[in-house]
Amino acid sequence: MSRALAICPVPGCGEITERGRCPEHAALELGRRRAKPQARVWRDPRWHRARKIVWRRDGYRCVDCGRHRSELDPNERLVADHANPGGVAATLVEGRPSALSFDPDICQTRCSSCSGRRDGGRR
Repeated sequence: MSRALAICPVPGCGEITERGRCPEHAALELGRRRAKPQARVWRDPRWHRARKIVWRRDGYRCVDCGRHRSELDPNERLVADHANPGGVAATLVEGRPSALSFDPDICQTRCSSCSGRRDGGRR
């Protein structure tokens, strides 16, 4: 029985393969960036509930600059930021969310600008 042949889906390659990408481009797929372990927390419905609790508790205001969500620039947003050192990553156990990951008591409302400055990066 013969296998069906296909063209490598990488634009401009044109290499004929038995399946998927050609050997050269298959190696590139192995080096793709993986999702952050924190993404498991961010996608969880428990996090969505905790985030709303934190925002409501803090009056929809950033705890650092004091701006209300209605005062933010169009490219900014409110985030529920883990206040503990290491952030949400510190609440993971073996890469999985723990109950602490969803605890609103260890979170604070911040605008994305203040959160980025606090984390040492940009959001």
